[in-house]
Amino acid sequence: MTTRPFPLWIGLALAIPLARMPAAGQTLPASQPVAVDLGAKGTLSPHGYVDGSFGFALPYPDGADIAREKRFVSSSELEIVRFVNLQHSWSLAVRLDTQDRPTDPADMLADITARLTREFPGLQVLRSEKAAFGPREGARFACTFKDNDDWLQQEALIRKSTREYYRVVLITPLADGPIATQTFDRIVDGFKILRSELEQKRIDDALQTGIAFRKSLAADPARLRALGNQDVFLRYMENGKELGFRRTYQTPGERNGQPGILIQEWAWLFRDDNSITQLQQAMFISNDLSEAEWDNRTRVFMPSDKGNPASFFGIEMGILKEGMLLVHYTPTFNAPELKEKSLAAEPSFGPPAWFAILPQILDLKKPELYAFSAYDSDRRGFILRTYEVSGQTRVSVDGKLLSATRIRDCEGLLPPFNEIDVDATGKLIRAKAGPVELLATTQQYVEKTWKSRVDEAIKTLAQYRVTLPAPPAKKESTPTPEPAEPQ
Repeated sequence: MTTRPFPLWIGLALAIPLARMPAAGQTLPASQPVAVDLGAKGTLSPHGYVDGSFGFALPYPDGADIAREKRFVSSSELEIVRFVNLQHSWSLAVRLDTQDRPTDPADMLADITARLTREFPGLQVLRSEKAAFGPREGARFACTFKDNDDWLQQEALIRKSTREYYRVVLITPLADGPIATQTFDRIVDGFKILRSELEQKRIDDALQTGIAFRKSLAADPARLRALGNQDVFLRYMENGKELGFRRTYQTPGERNGQPGILIQEWAWLFRDDNSITQLQQAMFISNDLSEAEWDNRTRVFMPSDKGNPASFFGIEMGILKEGMLLVHYTPTFNAPELKEKSLAAEPSFGPPAWFAILPQILDLKKPELYAFSAYDSDRRGFILRTYEVSGQTRVSVDGKLLSATRIRDCEGLLPPFNEIDVDATGKLIRAKAGPVELLATTQQYVEKTWKSRVDEAIKTLAQYRVTLPAPPAKKESTPTPEPAEPQ
């Protein structure tokens, strides 16, 4: 990637080229091991789970690990989230079943019974009946089956639309039947569909607005060609304390002969535990929006008074071409091999560079709600991202009151909401997400405040090599891409 020269201390001397901030929902490793409370059987987490993309919330078993990586259980059934407590051998999943025609609860129950009977001969149906969940119709189902051990499976089918049902599925050892039945009743009672029909229509309209906007940009590549260079420095704040900085540099460029916009980001964070976090990202999007790339890398170094320091490294790389998205990623920090995922891009899809340039190409004078699908590193699939130009505001930065346009960014119009404040050209002045805040500053301030810490960090990291993960294991045939996921 070719750009103008950077000072050595912030650019060329970086140990790892190119990366990004951790995705929403991801956390960096703690400096000390934390004891995990696995929870007692039947105890529900005090936090609950909210899914902004699909618009539901529910309680889940305390101590469960949460896996948000979406996967198709069958051609019609998408697993949205799974909660697993390995100690208790309990698994709770929420799935979205989408039929090709309007269907009723009786049909759904018949389908479930037939499929499970084929999979588990000797299956015993304990419950199969229509049920109401507030104003929504649905069904309750329960069965026992043998798969090495004896298991109890309970399901609630809750209508989302004429062709869609949420399926809430709890699988537990049969011996846990009494407590599992009581717990599942509480989970089902706590399941809430968070969007009304009116709110869902607002999102559907916003998706159409987003798609139309992307089409207008794709048909007029000159609009992206007109974007000039940007060089933005931001102070990184957390709970009011300054931890480091981020630099974002944008310039016209090309990839594989395609002209477009190149964006590089660097960030250094220095926490009170003396850890060092290095975040880097490189992004590209073509002027006609047909191609895009990104390369995100995160390195965390934690010193130790006893023994060896801890070092963590993660990477994610994505390529969008001919309507297909191919992502290579480390499933965990320090994974020895990259994993691969292939997805059919939706008409509303925006790669990371799209969201980076969006404030520069929207009509900031016109309040409007847009919705796009975005790849989520935690979910390993698409989320629904809403982007609302909400109007003019005044922002205080280092004692100066600046005029700005506020943009609200969130998942599916549900909290938490991120605030993005930009000037008249779309240049970032301030961004806030929970306790994290980015504030515009100058290169002079960054060099004066952080140069010595970065120089020291570079020397420290140079003593500990990063082992890059191997490419994904070769397969005998090309993987079949997953179909586009329902919003």
